[in-house]
Amino acid sequence: MAVIMKSAVRVLKLAEFPDEIILRVFSSLDLKDLLNCGQVSKRFRSISHDEFLWQRIDLTGKSVSAAFIQFILDRGCKHLDLSNSCA
Repeated sequence: MAVIMKSAVRVLKLAEFPDEIILRVFSSLDLKDLLNCGQVSKRFRSISHDEFLWQRIDLTGKSVSAAFIQFILDRGCKHLDLSNSCA
């Protein structure tokens, strides 16, 4: 006699993940995608502003405003690379 067991598959919604997991995912994003994620919800905005994500920012060759540089510094940036960048 064969026994057939159905395994329950549960799909987790992103909202069910703890902040720490979402923070890990955000840490693998480039700056543009990180900023876009911050516009999805209040929770994602809060996570995307975590100091951990802003420790080291590379803007090499990018055109950035002084206001954006201030935004990055306000997030706790410790290392900011502006090589070949212009305002």
